[in-house]
Amino acid sequence: MFSRIFLTFQDEYEQCLVYYLADNSKQNSKNAREIGLKAVSDKIELIDISKIHHNALNKVLEQQKTVKDCLLIISRSEQFLQEVLTSFEDKSSELEKANTELATFSRILTHDLCSPLRNITAFGEILKKESATALSDRGKDFLSRMILSSQKTNKLIDSLLELATMTKKELALGTVNLSDIAREVVADLRSKDPDRNVNVSIADNVVAKGDNGLIKQVLGYLMENAWKFTRKVKDAKIEFGTMVKGKDNVYFVKDNGAGFDNKYSDKLFSAFQRLHTEEEFAGPGLGLYTAKKIIEKHGGDIWAEAEEDKGAAFYFTINV
Repeated sequence: MFSRIFLTFQDEYEQCLVYYLADNSKQNSKNAREIGLKAVSDKIELIDISKIHHNALNKVLEQQKTVKDCLLIISRSEQFLQEVLTSFEDKSSELEKANTELATFSRILTHDLCSPLRNITAFGEILKKESATALSDRGKDFLSRMILSSQKTNKLIDSLLELATMTKKELALGTVNLSDIAREVVADLRSKDPDRNVNVSIADNVVAKGDNGLIKQVLGYLMENAWKFTRKVKDAKIEFGTMVKGKDNVYFVKDNGAGFDNKYSDKLFSAFQRLHTEEEFAGPGLGLYTAKKIIEKHGGDIWAEAEEDKGAAFYFTINV
């Protein structure tokens, strides 16, 4: 999917450059600069931008009749490419600054917020155990709510830290066995929730190229969601598998759980967005948002299809 989008952009970029190099009119210059900045903001690789410039330059030079004209075109091309390189340097500087701020933010979350929250939870549990007889029913209820709120906030911070770590992590690409990962996730879910009887079907030998740790996070979020949203279903079923759609291998996790109104499917992948109440299905509201960021980091796409009370299906592609 990504490659097809890029080829369309590549052709558009090259054509704009051809017009600009052949005739640096005000409009041609404006169009070329706009698409050059778009290439930088869309994080097109520098080597690909260089190839586009090379192809455009060759096309224009083939049409020139004098050495003087060729030199003029080459000079114009060098000047424009230098502008694009400067934009890259500016973006790199901004990214480095953002990463520094992100690291500071992570340290604040870890030390300045998590430690007090753990203390609140720990002392609350001690108070609940040692002073149970001294507390009224109302006091016990308040204490339980305090502990639960502290635990929820701590879990939210953990999710934010995961997201912060993922965004600055370089991909460690290799062969990933998604079937094995899915089985590991399900085994962990069963150990934490041994009373549940869920029929889980996992396709064999599903492999892809990607970052093993990050893909495991994605499958973890999707399988945990399916496990959570089938909690109220008598004969709960979860399926992991793959199919081919066009030129893409599409991986999916399906369930027969609560589902949702499909017209709100895009809302699922935004941070802190819910289609069910916290009371119905608990969670920090960052899992699918993080999954989307990981899949985008792998050049892929992720989407969902569902029907209320009839389950949901989450699909994703990987293109690295």
